[in-house]
Amino acid sequence: MSTAAMVYQNCVDDFWAAMQSHGLACQDKPIDDGILRRFYVEGDRRGSKNGWYVLYGDGLPAGSYGSWKTEETVTWCAKPVGQLTPQERQENAARIAAIRRQREVQQEIRWKQAAKESSEIWKQAPPAPLDHPYLKRKQVKPHRLRYDKNRLVLPLRDHHGSLHSLEFISRNGDKYFKSGG
Repeated sequence: MSTAAMVYQNCVDDFWAAMQSHGLACQDKPIDDGILRRFYVEGDRRGSKNGWYVLYGDGLPAGSYGSWKTEETVTWCAKPVGQLTPQERQENAARIAAIRRQREVQQEIRWKQAAKESSEIWKQAPPAPLDHPYLKRKQVKPHRLRYDKNRLVLPLRDHHGSLHSLEFISRNGDKYFKSGG
């Protein structure tokens, strides 16, 4: 078996071990397909998925992982950076640049879709009721808030007034944002 094949064979296990050493291991073994994946981090709020990773198994296996809650990011490579040849460094830099461009395009598409969905929800939602439990507890009026599926709906707009996303507040005060926004 070639050295490259041995490195590739162990990359998922090595990446997973590196994640574990930082206390950021996902429950299931990582997948080396280049897709950003979220996972629960031990000790975080139940049901949250603040952990993330992306692992590329093609070429020289590399990836990164971290926590959105702690803003920690760790990069990983199957081969120590100091041992990369100039050609490997150049190929790796080109691959990273291409992946970054592709991810930016995909993110832009997700944001546009979320803005479109948010706009539809906002248009269809009636004004928030005065007696919503969260508003009563906070002793505030709904002002221009709206109401959808027992949740208060708050618009998230840019400085031009364009709606990009929504924040939802449940009856008991749980807050979350529109997915993809």
